[in-house]
Amino acid sequence: DDSGVLAFHVGHNCLVVANLHPHESYPFYKVGSERAGRYELVLDTDAAQFGGWGRIDPTVTTPETEGGPCDWQGTGVPLYLPSRSAQIYRLCEEWDAPEVGL
Repeated sequence: DDSGVLAFHVGHNCLVVANLHPHESYPFYKVGSERAGRYELVLDTDAAQFGGWGRIDPTVTTPETEGGPCDWQGTGVPLYLPSRSAQIYRLCEEWDAPEVGL
């Protein structure tokens, strides 16, 4: 697709997301996850301390998975993805993924 987004899991509790689009930010981009729960921001390349714009406030950003399957995974987590940035999230609280009827 043309979104310019790369997302992948490292181990069982780390999610890496990069928005490489030159000017499109995505306020509610849902990324698939096998594990349901709450995520905390560990690293943000857009943070002011790294010379970025600081568009994500880590003190209020704790995204949670929601709904059924997403991207061939058990559930999905909606994230704000600023353009030209990458983030690393850690699963800090895990719960059962929602049951999906066939």
